[in-house]
Amino acid sequence: MDADVFEEFKDPATGKFRKSLAGNSLGVLSLFEASYMLVHEGCVLQEALDFTSAYLNSVDETTGSLFITKLARHALIQHIQRGYPRLEAWRYICICQDDAFVNENVLALAKLDFNSAEVEPEGNLRYREVRKTKLPFSRRHLLYNLSGIAIGVYDGRLPCRWWKDGAFMGNLPFVRNRNVVSYLWVLGVYFEPECSAARFVTEVLIMLSLIDDMFDAYGKPEELELFTKALDRGDVSSMDGFSESMKFFYRKLTDVYNEMEEEMARRGCSYRLSYGKQSVKDHAKASITEAKWFREKYTPLLDEYIAVAATNIAVKAMAVNCLVGMGDVVTEDAFEWLSYTPHVMQSVMTASRYWHDIVGWSRKEVTWFRLSIAS
Repeated sequence: MDADVFEEFKDPATGKFRKSLAGNSLGVLSLFEASYMLVHEGCVLQEALDFTSAYLNSVDETTGSLFITKLARHALIQHIQRGYPRLEAWRYICICQDDAFVNENVLALAKLDFNSAEVEPEGNLRYREVRKTKLPFSRRHLLYNLSGIAIGVYDGRLPCRWWKDGAFMGNLPFVRNRNVVSYLWVLGVYFEPECSAARFVTEVLIMLSLIDDMFDAYGKPEELELFTKALDRGDVSSMDGFSESMKFFYRKLTDVYNEMEEEMARRGCSYRLSYGKQSVKDHAKASITEAKWFREKYTPLLDEYIAVAATNIAVKAMAVNCLVGMGDVVTEDAFEWLSYTPHVMQSVMTASRYWHDIVGWSRKEVTWFRLSIAS
C-alpha cells in the first residue's frame, strides 16, 4: 500500500492532519502504529508519527477512558510491531478486562483461544508437568520485569529447571545464564501448539551461547581447535583427553539433539536434524577463526571479517534450528534453500553483526580486533 493513502486525512487548507481526528482515539492509535512502517523521513508517515505521538502523549484519564489511556501509554513505550505477539495479546486481554464497555462474549472467546495454546500437544512429554500446575486466567500467569517484558510462568520455568537439573553452573562456572533471553527469543518466533517441538530451540540457543563463552573466556587455543574438529566429526570418543568442562558441554549438546531426534522421528521428519547440527558446526568453525585472530593479534580487512563474523553471530544457526521444530509447513526444500545462505539471510546476518558490534562498542564489550578492523 502506498503511504500517500494517508493524505486524505489532511486538511487541504493547512496541509496538516485534521484536528478532528482526535475525536477517534482508536483511529489515532491505529495511525500511530501504521506510521512505524515508514522507511524514509519526510514522507507522510513521518508527519503522521509526529501528529499521533503528540496526541497520545496528551491522553489521560481526564481526556479519555481508562482503556484508551492504557493503550496509549503502552504504545508510546513500545509499538505493537516490536512486541511479542503472544505477550501483546495477553496485555490487550488484561486491558480489556478493565473496560466497562467490553463485549464479554468476545472477551471470553479471546481468553479461550489464548488458553487453548497452553493445552498439551498429544504425545509431548515436555508439557505434562506444566499442565499439572495450570492456574486460572489472570495476571498471575505472567511475571513483569522493570522494562515491561513478560515471562510466562509455564514455559519459562522449563529451561530454568533444565539448566538447574543439568548442573550447568557447577560444571561450567564461567558461562552466562541465558535462559530467559533464549526463552523470550523463541517465544517471539512462535507459540502455537503445533510448533511445540520448537521449544527445543531454547536449549539449542543456550548451547550456542555456551559455545561463545567457551571460545571467548575459557578454552585454550589448541583445545578449542580439537573441540571444533571433534564437533564436526560428531565423535564422542574423540573427546578423550579434553577438560571435564569440554566433555560436559559436548555431552549436553548431544543430549539436546538426541531428544530432538526422538521427537522428529515420531513426526517423520528426522532429516531436519542434519541441517540443525550443521548450522551449529558452522557457528563453531567461525568462532575458532575469530579465536585464532585474537590469539595471533591479526587484524582482518572488513570484508574478511564480515565473512566470518556474520556466521559467528549465530543468526543462521538460530533460523535453521527454528525451522527444525516447526510443523508440516516446512519442507526439505526450505532447509536446502537456507543451507546455501540466500541473499536475504546474508543481509540479516550482516546487519545483525553490525548491530551487535555497535552496541558492543558503546558498552566496551567487543574484542580488540573488532575495534581495529581495517577498512
